[in-house]
Amino acid sequence: MRGSIRSKGKNSWQLQIYTGPGPNGKPRRHFETVRGRKGDARRRLTELLSSLDKGVYTPPGRLTVAEHLHQWLDGYVKD
Repeated sequence: MRGSIRSKGKNSWQLQIYTGPGPNGKPRRHFETVRGRKGDARRRLTELLSSLDKGVYTPPGRLTVAEHLHQWLDGYVKD
């Protein structure tokens, strides 16, 4: 399973996606909260999984432009 949705209260949903193994071999996951309807959460989960499949997913945090371009070249252009 690559992604899931769970309820976090009234009109609040937590998304979880598996982003691959980390440098230590342990699985890395991305969590995100979506407020609104469950359909909104499903749409956002689909967007995240699609960007992961295309190789253009960028984990949250600070990246330099060089790091982002390097990830993009490796994940998207190489194919």
